[in-house]
Amino acid sequence: MRAKTYLSLLAAMTVIAAACGVTQASTYTFSGAGGSAWGTGSDWTPSGPPLAGDTAAFDLTGSSYAVSIDGARAIDTVTLSGTTNPWTISGPGALTVGTGITGPGSVAISGGSLILSGTGNTYAGTTTIGNTGILTVNGTAGGGTITVDSGGSLSGGGTVSGAVVIGNGLAPANGNPVISGNLTVNGAMSFSANNSAYTLIPGGAGSVGTLTLNNATWTASCVDQIDCAASGTNDLVILGNSGFIGISGIININPLPGFASVAGTSTYLVFRTPNATGAFFSNTLGTIPTNAYLSYHIVPVAGGVTVTVTRAANISSFAWTGGGANTNWNQPGNWNLAGIAPITGDTAAFDLTATPAVNVPIAQSAATINLNNPGSLAVNGAGTLTVANAITVGTGQTLNGNGNINAG
Repeated sequence: MRAKTYLSLLAAMTVIAAACGVTQASTYTFSGAGGSAWGTGSDWTPSGPPLAGDTAAFDLTGSSYAVSIDGARAIDTVTLSGTTNPWTISGPGALTVGTGITGPGSVAISGGSLILSGTGNTYAGTTTIGNTGILTVNGTAGGGTITVDSGGSLSGGGTVSGAVVIGNGLAPANGNPVISGNLTVNGAMSFSANNSAYTLIPGGAGSVGTLTLNNATWTASCVDQIDCAASGTNDLVILGNSGFIGISGIININPLPGFASVAGTSTYLVFRTPNATGAFFSNTLGTIPTNAYLSYHIVPVAGGVTVTVTRAANISSFAWTGGGANTNWNQPGNWNLAGIAPITGDTAAFDLTATPAVNVPIAQSAATINLNNPGSLAVNGAGTLTVANAITVGTGQTLNGNGNINAG
């Protein structure tokens, strides 16, 4: 009687779970019978595709499985049995692995994106990233060697324990190998014999962050892409290994709001070597904001390398273009002088025929604002725009908006 009651309850719970859309995690084995797309149901046994919470199994003993990630896909675990061939991923989509990849197999990413979110990535094989492939490590990556070839990118905010090899960068058709984000790489870093260049992008493009490379052997030219905001707020590469460190290459600077926002010198620490017993740096400036009012110097200091930017005072030739990513006053792309926006002591001009609208999100200041031609200027935002001199609004000109202006 009790057994019947238990089975009845179990059956009832199963029916309720199914009615509520609750499914149990399952294991799906990839066969490739229907092609190579992740989302093709007949590629899987049982019929798939697997979903978030499931396990995807690949037997690499005698087959090479090239899987196209067709859209945004998610899985809990990937198991790789066998070592004869790698598990090859291509795009254009992204596959997020929640817990990790296990087994003895290897991974090759020739396109698309593989995102490792968890800490269970214990697979023993190697990982090769090339063409336009991206490996994003937001959890941890285990002990297998990761090779980043031409066009490939290793990114994320997690930790890489194994060795990282900067691979083929010689005359790369798809660009330099790239390491980006807020990664910590604890494994040994080295370079293949045919490598000529690689790119570091701390924080990712357009976002201030830190790359920590704790065991780097530098033998190739580095292109360091540095986002810079206010003095001291910028991307940073930490070279954490001990001993003697040497690096050569190019430093590119991307100005963010606040870049060189004081008259005088702003200082940006771009490399830090906290544990080195000695260091040699041979760097040059590459792509930088250039105008008549900025000058740059690379300055080696104790424990690293800085870039200093000196800005002239009382600049009188600012003109609003509105070409930035937004309409903020402090967005450098909105002004005619590359990399900088007006500050205290500067003069800013607006051509009202274009009916410009400027947003002031935080407190900003200028010496003078000139309104040219008939039309209107809208000033919006929560910040106060302080102007030392009175703003003259002429015939046919309108100054409006919901912002705060303190002039004269």
